[in-house]
Amino acid sequence: MYRDGVGTEINDPLASMYFYNAFKLFDQKAEEDLQASGKYRYRQGMMYMKGDGLPVDYGKAVEYFSEADRQGNLQAYYQIAQIYLKGGEGVERDVDLAVSFLKDAAAKNRPESCYTLGKMYLEGRDIEKDERFAMWLFESAVQKGHSKAAYELAKLYRAKNDPEAEKLFNQSFDKQRGKANEYYATWTDEYKEARNYLFGLNDVEKNFELALKFMNAQADIGNAYAIYDLV
Repeated sequence: MYRDGVGTEINDPLASMYFYNAFKLFDQKAEEDLQASGKYRYRQGMMYMKGDGLPVDYGKAVEYFSEADRQGNLQAYYQIAQIYLKGGEGVERDVDLAVSFLKDAAAKNRPESCYTLGKMYLEGRDIEKDERFAMWLFESAVQKGHSKAAYELAKLYRAKNDPEAEKLFNQSFDKQRGKANEYYATWTDEYKEARNYLFGLNDVEKNFELALKFMNAQADIGNAYAIYDLV
């Protein structure tokens, strides 16, 4: 709040003090409660990764994320992989190591890692393209309720004229709409697909029934672009 001026004036010194106190408290809690220590070490790793009250230090972040993973945190390996994919701030970029972390996390059915690795294989980004493996990874993430993976898988099924595509689109969009009040942007996956079906964009065959269905759903949650298109 003090850092961003939410409900109060920006006060960087006070924000830094609270960040420091939070870091020390996470340390204390991690020592006192070993069963919950993974979440506290993860938060400390995020503070070093983002520079929340501390100098950005990817090396330190990796140390805390590694400890968080040893304590059972499900997101820690994903963050380590992101650091090695990006590089900098004390850590050299290492795609092979990042992929190794993602594969390890994916083998444990951690959905965000399955999705990220699936996108890399689908696009051939920093890795040899493998659509079949990408689909398997997306399917693994979908089983854990990952809406973006469902969206990517739906597009792949649609390209194969598989009727399963519509079900996956609905699954993805229903979940994304459920989070509308938390983070929803105007240019959503559902709105993009509504336009694809409406105008036949991105090699998608026109389907006015689906276009209207997706556009109305977006209008119902206040998407101004969708409302305008429906006029």
